[in-house]
Amino acid sequence: MRRSWSQVYLPVAAVAAVLRCWAAVALAGSPLRNFHLVPGLDMQTLLERGEWGATASPLFTLHRMLVAFFWSVNGRSHQVMQLAGVQLVLGVVAALLTAWIVLHLFGSRRYALAAGMVAALYGPALMYECTMLQESMVTFACLAAVVSLIRAHRLHWGGGAALASGVLFGLATIGRPTALLLAGGAVLWFWLELKRRNRLRRWWTLPGGILVVWILIGGLNWHYSRNWSPFFNVLPYSASVNTGGETPSSAVPESKAAFELPPPVRIGVNAVKRLPVLFCAHEVPDNLNYYFIREMFPPLRMSCGPWLVLPLAAAGMVLLLFSGRWKRRDGLLLGVILLLMLPLCANYPMGRYRLLLYPYLSILAVYPAWWALRCGPEGCRKRTVWMLAAVAGSAGLNLALSERPFVRGSDFVAWAMAMEEGGKRVSEASLQTFEQGLAESGFTEQAALVNLMVRLIPAGQLDRAEGLLAKAFEAGAIEPALLWYYGGLVKLGQGRFDAAAAALERSDPARLGILASKRSFFEGEARRLKGDNAGAARCYRRALTEEPLPSFRPLIEEALKNLPETGRTTE
Repeated sequence: MRRSWSQVYLPVAAVAAVLRCWAAVALAGSPLRNFHLVPGLDMQTLLERGEWGATASPLFTLHRMLVAFFWSVNGRSHQVMQLAGVQLVLGVVAALLTAWIVLHLFGSRRYALAAGMVAALYGPALMYECTMLQESMVTFACLAAVVSLIRAHRLHWGGGAALASGVLFGLATIGRPTALLLAGGAVLWFWLELKRRNRLRRWWTLPGGILVVWILIGGLNWHYSRNWSPFFNVLPYSASVNTGGETPSSAVPESKAAFELPPPVRIGVNAVKRLPVLFCAHEVPDNLNYYFIREMFPPLRMSCGPWLVLPLAAAGMVLLLFSGRWKRRDGLLLGVILLLMLPLCANYPMGRYRLLLYPYLSILAVYPAWWALRCGPEGCRKRTVWMLAAVAGSAGLNLALSERPFVRGSDFVAWAMAMEEGGKRVSEASLQTFEQGLAESGFTEQAALVNLMVRLIPAGQLDRAEGLLAKAFEAGAIEPALLWYYGGLVKLGQGRFDAAAAALERSDPARLGILASKRSFFEGEARRLKGDNAGAARCYRRALTEEPLPSFRPLIEEALKNLPETGRTTE
């Protein structure tokens, strides 16, 4: 045991801790820490749901409880560095637990050291530990449950160990239903093992631990929020989403035939069709794009990414299957992955959801080398050939099936807004980041253009705004009504009132949403300034009928009131 600590656990802990200390220091001065201030991202919503008694009713998950705790002890304010600090510490523990699994399944210190290092250095895991998303917490809870199951097996399913394992599986399932199938598999294995050992009188311990957690959490949810489910609203939501065939724009849409199947069958069909995506090296972006954040956040450049780990892990799965070792304890890894991958693929396997698998993929990524080297010289040569063939085949399939890493215009928009702390501190650097996102998208990223316009026009940078609008018009991808609207505002600011009125008139109010009343108001302003008071009055009155925002209505009414009498009465 002492040799395991010095040869495995201490080196893994040291590497994981040094990388995460660097990440904590870098995070303190990085826009990444402000992503929870970017409107529309899940980080902001998840923090708001932890404001128990203020903006949210208590619903108990591990992540919400932690958010609510820090929010409460900090005087009802979110201190995101504290939450990130907890997640970074759990990242160190996760690397150690990964090494522990290898030691107790394979009995090899070198293998445990290598797998622990891969887990410690896995880039997407480090990225999510630095954000306010719940992925790190869910992943750690699931990993702790798997470790407890292996430990209970080593202790011959003693009552205390089995009960503790059940409690951990219960905690792993309350935040997201992805681990429900894994929990069911754990109970089934537990019962089969007890039957084999003729100790069925303890049948209740592991499922009892799960039920205790579910009943307790369900009771708390009912008491505070009148929601009896320990999974709050995730199961109905997941079922409604997973029956559909929608996929990200970069993916191939589901076939029409899939939509004609009954919902339960449709979920299964969609899950099976998405399985290859789960093992492709490409990280499908969602709130965060790993490939973009990696270039902006230096600690990630020193980590190992999915393009290294996933092809090796896929090769490891193939070798584990065809070597026959899956019939031994080694097969537990495949069982865990199998029970997690189907729920993951029931929804589209975004990079953030796939994070749940990274400890087990880290183990499998080292498996090809361990398998090839654990034999005599003659056998090693043969195994090395098979290992190289499996790795080459996996890498080739990944190159053929995976998308190339890419960045989106929306990545720059979110980064720029985080630089501004949610729009509070506009700077030239943030403006340049918005422009970079607009240019990177080929002047098709509407959010980047809108954010630039609402900053440049009030700041008087009209020529700069006009140049960007001209390029967006040329690209022809952004809503024309918006382009004419902002083009009219630019011309209004330049004193070109005739051109401003003409541009605003060309902007279709039906395509502007809440901007429709502003478009009519500013058209009225342009007509008033060029001396057409009757036309201005018509525009002001139209603006009042277009459901202006409550804060904007008094401005319209005041403008109409201040028109000369002849202008106000002329129809």
